[in-house]
Amino acid sequence: MFFGNPKDEDNFIQGLSVKADNIKELNKPIAVCRRRPEAYRFFCLRSLFQLAFRGAFLPFFPGMKVLFICLGNICRSPLAEAMGIEMARGRGLDLEWDSAGLGAYHIGEQADLRSRACAQRHGLTITHRARALVRDDWERFDVLVGMDNQNREELLRRAPSELHKKKVHLLRDWDPAGPGEIPDPYYGTDADFEHVWHLCERSIPRFLDTASSRS
Repeated sequence: MFFGNPKDEDNFIQGLSVKADNIKELNKPIAVCRRRPEAYRFFCLRSLFQLAFRGAFLPFFPGMKVLFICLGNICRSPLAEAMGIEMARGRGLDLEWDSAGLGAYHIGEQADLRSRACAQRHGLTITHRARALVRDDWERFDVLVGMDNQNREELLRRAPSELHKKKVHLLRDWDPAGPGEIPDPYYGTDADFEHVWHLCERSIPRFLDTASSRS
């Protein structure tokens, strides 16, 4: 981090990303760090990635913020979040992780007991409390990762702009076995939660491989 205050960095980046309508708007926020050449170079590059290359590839960078999305935020997305945190930590990657639901059915609740039990069987602990996707998430997060096609379609429908739509992906876009969905295990058994685990376990490392090569 080049700014001492994380909020200053966030404000700066937001000023350069999807809120910028044309390249001339870069001039004013860039002046903030002209006296710090290393910050100037870093933030110019990072912001130009955000402006020009969204949709061509994912603009991974240190401090990238990833939001996993499912329907209620109690089964799939908190499991993926916990796995992402652990795997990124093991690689020494500086990414920020969170998860949210498209619905407000379970706000404040712990993850489904079966998700927590599945995580524990694999050595992880889920502490996340369910929350719903909010409008600010579109500005705060760099990538919004859905679990199934229904999640993806709803995210695209809610996206504030065409640029925000470029942030939407499915987790299994990174599955080496091929793209697909991570099915909702809510009405299933422990075996269905294990299936979710294994799909995430296949997909997240490839996601992180991309992050490692571009961060």
